Amino acid sequence: MLMGEHAVLHGHAALCAAMDQRITVHLTPRTDRRVHLRSALGELETSLDALEPVRPFQFVLGALTHRPPPSGLDLRIAADFSADIGFGSSAAVTVATVAALHAARGEPLDRAMIFSDARAVLHAVQGRGSGADLAAATYGGIVRYRAEPLEIEPLVQSLPLSAHYVGHKTPTAEVIRILDTQWVNRETERAQIFREINDLTLQATAAVRNGDVPALATLFRRHRDCQKTLGCEDPPTTALLKALDAHPDTLACKISGSGLGDCVIALGPSALEIPGVKSWPVHITSEGVTHHV
Repeated sequence: MLMGEHAVLHGHAALCAAMDQRITVHLTPRTDRRVHLRSALGELETSLDALEPVRPFQFVLGALTHRPPPSGLDLRIAADFSADIGFGSSAAVTVATVAALHAARGEPLDRAMIFSDARAVLHAVQGRGSGADLAAATYGGIVRYRAEPLEIEPLVQSLPLSAHYVGHKTPTAEVIRILDTQWVNRETERAQIFREINDLTLQATAAVRNGDVPALATLFRRHRDCQKTLGCEDPPTTALLKALDAHPDTLACKISGSGLGDCVIALGPSALEIPGVKSWPVHITSEGVTHHV
């Protein structure tokens, strides 16, 4: 996530980018009703007739429940990155599984249908979620996204970005619950913050289109202030943001995603590194979900 966190859940715009770190789902049909899932997170054997969204395969199983295949299958999931880091792994595996199921039924690569099915799975499993990360995983590039009414605008553009892991993460649904509790009886005040985030996101969309990195840096800083006001920072996140601020190559930095841990992103001329912090250069790919038959 680049811009629009939390506000996107309330009808506002967001910017989300697809990194060149991929999840691949290998699907092999079976002649029985058995389902065998295997990934770095573990293995699960079950039946199409007894599917339950159990962790850590809840989104994969949710996809199987949403549009059940005609027979059992073996699914092997391979990832270029760890699920411990908040790089949209849940969204990526959901989109990849849905696409694999479409391909197994002989359906053509239809990104709009894949996104629609993936968002239905997200809502069935998680309850709440904007789907912005699903849109980025489906279409690739940087995506301007609005959930309602649905708007998906791919913006193929590269940016000088790096990602930095706080050291822990809080599940998105839990962060949403915490913030909702904190803002009880202050909905009007929070709605104003969301409108400001939406305005910043639309300005950032224009900056991305124009390749105006200095303007985007200014918008990052203002967006970060909004996230802090909402309550998205915890002490480790604040410490990491300050460490990035002190780096001579940092143009701007902000929380990426729901907050209370997970990742922050930094704009800068090089891939920034902070001692003792897991960091990655962010390479944006224009290639979204693909079929390999």
